[in-house]
Amino acid sequence: MWSEYQKGLYLAVSLVGKAQAVLGDLPKEKRQIFSDLVYALEERFAPSCQTELYRVQFKEYRQKASDTLPGLGQSVRRLSNLAYPTAPLELRDTLAKEQFIDALVDSEMRLRIKQSRPKGLNDAIRLAVELEAYNKPESRAIESIGHLRRTTSDERTEAPTSPDTAVSMTQMTTWMQTIENSIQSLTKEIKDLKSQRKFQPRRKINNLQSKGKMGGPCFSCEEIGHFARNCPNNIQILSTRETDNNGTYTDGTVKTLKSEVKYNDKGAVVVTASENAGMFVELSIQGVPVKFVVDTGATLTLVSTRVYDSIPDLCRPHLSKTRSQIKSVSDKYLSPRGKGNFTLDFGQEKLTSEAVVADLQVEGIQGLDFMKKNKCLIDVSANVLHIDNVKVPLCVQGTQNRNADVQRENNVG
Repeated sequence: MWSEYQKGLYLAVSLVGKAQAVLGDLPKEKRQIFSDLVYALEERFAPSCQTELYRVQFKEYRQKASDTLPGLGQSVRRLSNLAYPTAPLELRDTLAKEQFIDALVDSEMRLRIKQSRPKGLNDAIRLAVELEAYNKPESRAIESIGHLRRTTSDERTEAPTSPDTAVSMTQMTTWMQTIENSIQSLTKEIKDLKSQRKFQPRRKINNLQSKGKMGGPCFSCEEIGHFARNCPNNIQILSTRETDNNGTYTDGTVKTLKSEVKYNDKGAVVVTASENAGMFVELSIQGVPVKFVVDTGATLTLVSTRVYDSIPDLCRPHLSKTRSQIKSVSDKYLSPRGKGNFTLDFGQEKLTSEAVVADLQVEGIQGLDFMKKNKCLIDVSANVLHIDNVKVPLCVQGTQNRNADVQRENNVG
């Protein structure tokens, strides 16, 4: 007969995992007392104050996909002992048996176990395991019989002696003959179309195709085959004009501001203006002195990327994305870097204006948006720009390799 000390010592040595942690939480003088160890373990793993919780778990417990039948029975037995600790053993076994049967997923298995009237939980588990062992080969046999039936049905359908088969074969022969006749008629129609196309004149079609490949339509003469810049009508008009010493087209009497458009290797537009081809205003943008082209044809104020990069970092405005598309009069699109608010210093007046930064040959373009906002007036005869009540001098000079006349095209939507 073991003493209380021996039982407590053996129990303390046998504890592992979380139970061993419970032993470590006990005072040193109670670690070898059997009754104290049992009480501590019961409070940790089966507290008597949680019987209501265990009863709810016991009633709501159902078989999981990963649960085996013996494992399900063991879980139900454990919950019954926790939910009804003071109940007699026979009553707990009966409750566990009923809950085990109700927890089964297979309704047919539940019915057969109830019909067998098991005496306790162990009998119910034994019956469930036997039924599961019998049902597996039976279900496989039923599946194989189903496949055999379908195969036999197909074979009977294909039997030539059946009257139904004879009727179906006759219908199939008729359908095949109809399909063959349709294919022959389609083949004949295709051959007729090919023979008709051989005798049709193809010169006009080829001319239209060649013109479509060359370009067009022309927005000047509305002909197909060339663009407006290569229109023969424009070439004839230009040939009747005279040229000055710089090679600029004139009408012989008045010196015009006509500019010649050329294209560089990268496909960008380069405008070579003649003498007196531009009107500029001197100002400072964020403290950097620049010359902007005064252009009422440009609907948007632009700043060159070269000027923007030369602005000190502390004074350089932050750029936001812009959805506007900018193109020149030669229908070439420019790629904007972004838009921002810039401080324009004209000497006597400092103004803030929104401008778009783009890759330009000029330092910037004073657009129509700035002029309308600040009530500007251009006096061409006096070369003066009136900004509200402030007069700013203008300078007219020739420029080389500069972009001009930029207009804004807003996206719709």
